Amino acid sequence: MATRDYTGPERRIIEETRLDRIESKLDKLADALQTLARTEEKLLSMNQRVVVIEKKMEAGYSEHIKLLEAAKDAHMTSMMLDRAMLRIDALEDLTARMNSAFLENNYKTNDLVSNKKTIVAWISGLVSSVLVWYFTSRGGL
Repeated sequence: MATRDYTGPERRIIEETRLDRIESKLDKLADALQTLARTEEKLLSMNQRVVVIEKKMEAGYSEHIKLLEAAKDAHMTSMMLDRAMLRIDALEDLTARMNSAFLENNYKTNDLVSNKKTIVAWISGLVSSVLVWYFTSRGGL
């Protein structure tokens, strides 16, 4: 096949057409690069938001764990105080029975006062040990 040698105005028209196609392709390539740059910026922005959200979630989880531990401590304290109250109630019942027994048997007043002092000392020791446990489990006063 023979190639034709273009000269003059024909050649200029062919070259302009060719340059127009190259320019059009370069414009499309520039548009694609701009779109790619915008997409990359959006991805970077989204990654930064993900990092911030992850940090907030970790902080929330840590706070959740602290609250669970505080609730557990409060529950244990409540249980100890309930036990102490049950013992105090039992001691009050015992004291009431002892008082009635003392009154029925006409025991001496000094013996009654002595036994009451013993019971009061035992109750105050129990309450103080519960309070010491409570404050030491909280890390001090």
